[in-house]
Amino acid sequence: YTGNELNAGKTKDYISVLELKGDITSENKGTGYIFAGAFRDAVEDKHSKAILIHANSPGGSPVQAEMVYKMIKSYTDKPEDERQQVIVSVMDSCASACLYSIAAADKIYAHGNSLLGSIGVRMDSWNFKELSDRLGISRTTITSGTNKALMDPFMEMSDEQREQLVDKIVSPLYRNFVNAMKSARGDKLKEDDPLLFSGMMWTGQEAIDIGLADGIKTSLEVEAELYESLGVDEKKYANEKSFSLASLLTSSMESALRSTMSEISLH
Repeated sequence: YTGNELNAGKTKDYISVLELKGDITSENKGTGYIFAGAFRDAVEDKHSKAILIHANSPGGSPVQAEMVYKMIKSYTDKPEDERQQVIVSVMDSCASACLYSIAAADKIYAHGNSLLGSIGVRMDSWNFKELSDRLGISRTTITSGTNKALMDPFMEMSDEQREQLVDKIVSPLYRNFVNAMKSARGDKLKEDDPLLFSGMMWTGQEAIDIGLADGIKTSLEVEAELYESLGVDEKKYANEKSFSLASLLTSSMESALRSTMSEISLH
């Protein structure tokens, strides 16, 4: 059963619970696209009195993270008396693109053993040039531009090309990430700490000290406090997927087929 099926036909007020879990990817319409749609539905639900996000993700696509971030921020920028609270409960981890996604929430709570952080960008590729030379394998690549085959794993990357990748791709993505965190968390961030934007991870209390979280509470404690403060005693899962063997097999195959040759991610 899905959360929606369990709550079908309800007229009582409740807390809307949204799950942001697993890799944040562009697969299956995109994590950010689907999440933003569910968030919008919760915002427009007259029986929803608060939005609680369970965050548990190692990160992923900067585009999908941007989509979620902007959806949440455009909402939380409104006066508090004209909208619902948006609260995040971090489970095991909320790293990189996950943190980017939820940064604009009203409050971010972590468990004592949660991991938060990893503010940075990574770009991965393989280099098979030496192996192919040993095996006597040659490859001919014809391009229309000097940078068209920039990350070809069978070609050596020059220092100049590496600098171009950093300058034109990695650095702009990193600046966008940092600027989003500053805009969302503001004075809460301990910007004089050289590790803040270094890609470091922190446990719950350390994340609070550096400004990435607002308090230590378990998910159950967060829910209980919302119930009490809002005078409700139920929750509705807004984007929980139902289980099916077909979807499990499809997901597994897509994961196995995902390209590992070249990837840009917020991990």
